[in-house]
Parts: sequence; C-alpha cells; structure tokens
Amino acid sequence: LLSQSISLGFVPRLRTLKLKIMSRQPEALYGELVRIASQIRLVTVKPGEWADDIKCTLRTISLNDHGIYEALSYVWGDPNITKGITLNGQPFQVTINLESALRHLRLLDEPRTMWIDAICINQLDIEERGSQVTFMRNIYQQAISTVIWLGNETSASKSAFEFIGKIELSESAQENLVDVLYQTEMFRDDLGNLSTLAKSDASAHNGLEQL
Repeated sequence: LLSQSISLGFVPRLRTLKLKIMSRQPEALYGELVRIASQIRLVTVKPGEWADDIKCTLRTISLNDHGIYEALSYVWGDPNITKGITLNGQPFQVTINLESALRHLRLLDEPRTMWIDAICINQLDIEERGSQVTFMRNIYQQAISTVIWLGNETSASKSAFEFIGKIELSESAQENLVDVLYQTEMFRDDLGNLSTLAKSDASAHNGLEQL
C-alpha cells in the first residue's frame, strides 16, 4: 500500500480559491444531501478518445451502500485558469489541473466512477461543505483505490518515475517514498498527510506515467 494524501480545501486560502471557480457553476446540478443518510455524490467520467470533450455525470449515493468508486487526490491549481467540461449535460468549469487529470485518467472504452471534491461537493454551500468534510475519512477508506494526480509530465518527473519503477521497494519503503513526494513544495500548501485516514490501494500518476 502507498501512503495517500488529499486536498481538503477548507483552509481560508483554498476556500477563496474554490469560491472563485464555483461561483460560475450551475446551482441546478446540486440537490440537497441528507446528512443523516451519509449521502455523498459520485462523478462518472464517460469513456472517450484523448481529444474528445470530457463528459461526466453526477449521482448521489449513501456511504452505507458501499458503492464502487475511486477517490482522486490532486492539487487544485490556479483558480483563474479553467477549462470547461460537461456535467449532467451542463457546462461546468474546473481548474486546468483537474481538467488535465480527467483527460489523462479517462478510460477509452468504459466509464470511470470517482469521488472528486471540486465536483462532488457544492462549494457554494457552506453547510454542505462542512457536513461533507466529516465524511472524508469514510469516503477515502471505502474507495476501492486512491488515484493521486501529480500533474503533467516533465522531463525531470519522467526520469524520476522511470528510475523509481526500476527499483524493487518493500512496502514500508514505498510508503516512505510517497511521503517524501508529499512534502515537496508542490504539495505542501494544498495537501495534508492522509496516511491515517485512507487504507485503500493507491496509484500515483504524472502525465502518462504511473507508479
């Protein structure tokens, strides 16, 4: 198992960041979630070729039903640079980093269901955001895997991934290696150590490379 991290997005700086993006989102996408029923939303990324528009659907489930999904961990990126996707047939803006993650992680011939905070939580609803953060531990523990998006590939990151892939590491060494990745400047502000919160398998993705 690899250690895992998540962008919680509830510190003041990230709250402002998210509101800048979500203020342009259609409110009609979000029905009320019933807290007592432990309801969350899942987003399903429809299959497509690389250049196809990104189309997703949103649905509500109860954590009590133990749905099949992956959890995405990533850095939000600059809120002023966004790209459009389609969500439940409506235009929806996401940060350029999330759009890149969706494009890279989308499958060619089958849908992929994930929990993604920026899409699955109505960021304009402060009460819902506060309620959903209390479910965060269960969301990540119940996910069949955590997908860690490290960003687009660079020559340096490609070399690092190729080098790591050639090394046979013990389970504890893998955990320590990923912990080091999360302590880099790229993640320090936006990712917290979630190793105690998540127990599912994890995979790290950097562009087309996977660890």
